Amino acid sequence: MVEAVIRTLTPGVAVAEQVLAEIDRDGDGAISTNEAAAYAELLKRDLALRVDGRTLELKLSASEFVPPEELRTGSGTIQMELSAIFGPLAAGPHKLTLENRHLTTISVYLINATQPRFATVQITRQKRNENQSSGEIEFNFHSASPKDR
Repeated sequence: MVEAVIRTLTPGVAVAEQVLAEIDRDGDGAISTNEAAAYAELLKRDLALRVDGRTLELKLSASEFVPPEELRTGSGTIQMELSAIFGPLAAGPHKLTLENRHLTTISVYLINATQPRFATVQITRQKRNENQSSGEIEFNFHSASPKDR
């Protein structure tokens, strides 16, 4: 399984109201379960994940929204976890590409990868465009030995 995790979305003070307008569609000052789900779907549609050129379908695994008043401070965060599953991966080099087109006029992006805890995957290179709305992570996949499972 490939897992793309968007750990935190932190609307700064300057854009918090614009982001809240996207989330709190009825304007009642609260983020309902339905509004959180709708925003998660909006975010999901604005992301494109590919492995070796093949587009993967992202699924929302988890999300957590802090209250709007916390977001307005500029330090409140929205946490989302998105994942995509694809078939067996052949041993050798591969490339994961992520494109983020979410709220492009007000967003600042950061794409990063951490070394997986399993020795079967080794990150060999990370490339990003200038504003980090798009990035490529090159990695090598090695067949798992019993001790790596």
